[in-house]
Amino acid sequence: MDSYLEYINQLEKRLVEIDKNMADKELELELLNKKKQQKELLLTDLANKLKHNNDLKKLISNFPKLKIRLIKIFVLFGILFLLPPTLILGTFSLITESLLLLIATLGIDTIIIKKVQDDYKDKLNDLNSKIDGVSNDFLDVNNIIIKSRQNVAADELVKIDHLIYEIKKFITQSISEKQKTNENIIYAQKMREEAISNHCQDKLNLQFNLDKQNGLLPKVLVKKAN
Repeated sequence: MDSYLEYINQLEKRLVEIDKNMADKELELELLNKKKQQKELLLTDLANKLKHNNDLKKLISNFPKLKIRLIKIFVLFGILFLLPPTLILGTFSLITESLLLLIATLGIDTIIIKKVQDDYKDKLNDLNSKIDGVSNDFLDVNNIIIKSRQNVAADELVKIDHLIYEIKKFITQSISEKQKTNENIIYAQKMREEAISNHCQDKLNLQFNLDKQNGLLPKVLVKKAN
């Protein structure tokens, strides 16, 4: 094997090595992208938990005021719902002196009051269920744990991003090296062909004459040569 072929073989082996390294890095990149997605989802989940805890803290702090506000709201709703039927039916019952209409008015008022009371209790129970067994101290400790996990996840995400950047950079460089290596192979093959054409002709002619003198060539070929 001549030196040109040895050099070309070395370049071809390098191409195989580049392809293998790129395949390994692309697989590693795929795994890192999955890890990155998991870390981003974790950070989003932790941020939502932190917001939920802070909302609960506000609810606990404002609960007495909210309770009073609820009472005012439902009393207002009760009055708004009670006034129209009470005034209308009550007035008609007085004008007509209808005991049945008066009883109907009282019945409607009772139903409205019961409905308002039930809605108030449901809303109050809903608020109570959100903060039942939860304290500001518990939420503060829980927030510290969440923030610590956020910091760890954020640091890991930075490292993952750096690795992804390095791998993408490596793949880009490998693509460039692969292109250059292919160009070198084509150039080396061309140089070898030129070397054979330019430098081997004399040696081939010399060998041909030696073989001819030694009678190693078939006679037909000898006659053609003459």
